[in-house]
Amino acid sequence: MIKIPSDIQSASFHASLRQGTLFRMRGDEPFPSSKYHVFIVLNYDPNTDEALILVNGTSQVYKRLNFYKYRPNLNPESTTVVLEAGKYPFFPEKTLVDCNSVKTCRINPEHFENGNLIMMDSSLSDDDMERIINGVVCSRRVPQFIKSKIKPQD
Repeated sequence: MIKIPSDIQSASFHASLRQGTLFRMRGDEPFPSSKYHVFIVLNYDPNTDEALILVNGTSQVYKRLNFYKYRPNLNPESTTVVLEAGKYPFFPEKTLVDCNSVKTCRINPEHFENGNLIMMDSSLSDDDMERIINGVVCSRRVPQFIKSKIKPQD
């Protein structure tokens, strides 16, 4: 099998970035994990921003909702999105996207060199993307400058 150089993989990844792009990543960014996690790009125009704005899904739905039971001021009804099991092949279990937990990350060739980033050709429905973006906009935890990069500017 031919190995594509990491700088070419990185350039291809950046050229294909759009709001809603999905990829699997493990390693130290945007949080330490030895397992791959599916990340969703939120930037309205990711190629003009310095870093990617990301959310990810967790199958620990009830644990996350229990966390919010004691923090109702964080408005979990508006800032979490639950995706039913099997709706997407990359989320085989019931999955929660916590729109209060937005991460930023700069992707570079090293992410590809060590196999920590895998591009995906799947996507979420427009409705689910809209629910996630609206959840981030409703969040009291997400800074305004992040929110301004996920919606088109007037």
